Amino acid sequence: MFRNFELKLYELMGIKFFKRVILRFEAIKHFKDSGKNSNYHIRGTSSISLDSSFAFFIYNSIFHFTSILLIFLYFAISQAVLFNSLAINIGMVILFILNVYCIILQRYNYLRLKLILEKRAKRNEKKIRDYKEHILNCLEKKRKADLLEEYSLIKELYESAVLGIDYFIPKSSESVLRRIASISCEIDNSQLFVPVFNTDKELIKSICANSQVISNPEMRIFRIQTLLRAFFPKSILYGFSVITESYGCEKAFRYGLYRKDSDSEMVVFESLYDAYSTFMGR
Repeated sequence: MFRNFELKLYELMGIKFFKRVILRFEAIKHFKDSGKNSNYHIRGTSSISLDSSFAFFIYNSIFHFTSILLIFLYFAISQAVLFNSLAINIGMVILFILNVYCIILQRYNYLRLKLILEKRAKRNEKKIRDYKEHILNCLEKKRKADLLEEYSLIKELYESAVLGIDYFIPKSSESVLRRIASISCEIDNSQLFVPVFNTDKELIKSICANSQVISNPEMRIFRIQTLLRAFFPKSILYGFSVITESYGCEKAFRYGLYRKDSDSEMVVFESLYDAYSTFMGR
């Protein structure tokens, strides 16, 4: 309730108009190169991208808080040395107001993204419950030896995805991955993306097409996150890749576990992990 009130208050203060002005200035600044300030924009619309982009808000706020401290320092020094310039004082007051509004804008964006993530989490919880029931029914028919192998792979895969750590699937796990894929490909056929690769070259080309370039602000934020880990639970450079040793592994993964977007993919990972954990705990 208070969060909605806070959002409405910021809107009454004209934060939406201020945001449009900032983006207009950004467009003018990058008129020649058609670029953008990466710390003003989220990487993508997935929950992982939104969650990791909170670091942008903290980074931007630190910058503006520093500017405000320097303004106060200017006024303190000018009073100490009896320096007084009306034009500079007015400029500093305007600069102070701009920095305050920039901080409010970071808070406004943060609150809006939190609402989006909470709504998505509720929607995904229902999907996970439905998928889990289907998976549990499939596991009833499996041999215990197969279950142990599949659970080990799913556990490592899910934990790597949560932490944003690359996961390597060796060729020896191809048969295990195929068995898992045969279950997961049934639970959400509407979301499946099954690319057909005739050659290894086409497969490599598809993987390279999804690569991303890390900007300078993102690197600076990452260094701050490394120093202040307690305040940054999700790294701005979050990236999770599944590295497969063989064409068969890659095909099995993409057939049964790969989804169009990372939200759907994480729902499948979590559903499998939750179902296998429940079943193994019986």
